[in-house]
Amino acid sequence: QASADGTVNAAGVEKFNLYRIGYAANGPAGNTATGRLNVGAQGITGNGDFFSDLLIGTTFSDADANGDVTVSGGSMTGFGGTIYVGQSIGNGTGTGALSVTDGDILTPNNVIVGYANGDGTDTSTAAGTFTHSNGTLTTTEFGGFAVGYAQARDSAHVSASGTATLDGVTATGSYLRVGAASNVNQGSSSEASGTLNMINSTIDLTSSATIGDAFGLSSAGNAADGHLNMTDSRLTIGPFPGFPGQAGMIVARNFPNPNTATGEVTLTRSLIETEFLTLGGGSTLTFDLEGLDRVSEYGAIDVAGLASLDGVAQVRFDPLFDFGAALGQAFDLIVAETFAVVDVFGNPTDTYFDTVSFLGLAAGYTASAFIFAGADFESFRVTVSQVPEPASIALFLVGLVGLAASGRWRRPRHP
Repeated sequence: QASADGTVNAAGVEKFNLYRIGYAANGPAGNTATGRLNVGAQGITGNGDFFSDLLIGTTFSDADANGDVTVSGGSMTGFGGTIYVGQSIGNGTGTGALSVTDGDILTPNNVIVGYANGDGTDTSTAAGTFTHSNGTLTTTEFGGFAVGYAQARDSAHVSASGTATLDGVTATGSYLRVGAASNVNQGSSSEASGTLNMINSTIDLTSSATIGDAFGLSSAGNAADGHLNMTDSRLTIGPFPGFPGQAGMIVARNFPNPNTATGEVTLTRSLIETEFLTLGGGSTLTFDLEGLDRVSEYGAIDVAGLASLDGVAQVRFDPLFDFGAALGQAFDLIVAETFAVVDVFGNPTDTYFDTVSFLGLAAGYTASAFIFAGADFESFRVTVSQVPEPASIALFLVGLVGLAASGRWRRPRHP
């Protein structure tokens, strides 16, 4: 039984091939490796080759690892490999945290927050936390971002969780996975949960975004849970070079059974632009309405092609929402080329949410949601209307009774 604990404080570090902050290469259960790296304006620079990577809170054994890296006012560049924040490959627990403020991150590969990968009879557990404020986050054409990602083989049972927050960040990459669980053999299974918070940030992707994704042939079933919370932000997916129309967003995908997936997307003054949109039965979309202006006052989704709806849609009205001004207005929350899908026989089938709910309605008002068919587009539209006053309803009913009586009085008699 042993443990190791180390801390480095520096203006910056550079030219190392491998950065290992809280790293357990081997050792039995009960051993712990803890590392901290705090750097300033000179940041962290790798040696630039393909094998240069950054491992924060990584275990390849039964021992546990805890890593914490803070970069204040500096950038992270020169990494040819992947940046892992909380990684476990074995039976240990890997816990990592990365915080970058007023600096950029550049890597040609991936940034993965909370990654568990096990084989044999492993019970890997990983947890990661990543915060990035005021900077750019850039990967190459095939690199991307994962938050809470678990993979299992043989008879392993692994779990991963991750939380990432981007505040004032411009990010580019190929893919985004938030809460993804997969396996290779039927005897293995995995669990993954992930949350991505975007605040005043943009992400441009060339390939895909999946929020809550469980896949693989597991007899026990994989479980995935993903959350994407956007405030004053924009997410753009596509186009993928050479494959027009193939870049899109999937929320709550579970394939095949008994895999389970839940995914939640919350839009506050934000916009998602994608070539296609697929919502699973475990999906929840929440649109915050603060005013009449699309995107700047309420969240929206634009789909260049097909949108397939399922799950739950929630419309939340702000406490200061002006319901009087909203009368006669149309709120197009999702605009798509079409909401029709094609079944296995090639027949078009309409799709719709299982449940649509309205939260925060003021007294005297009601709301309705429906699919609006325009000349060259369709939209998931919400409108607001007034609830008739009781006196008006009574007067209307009296009028109907009088009209019916008048009709009886004037009806001609027949023998």
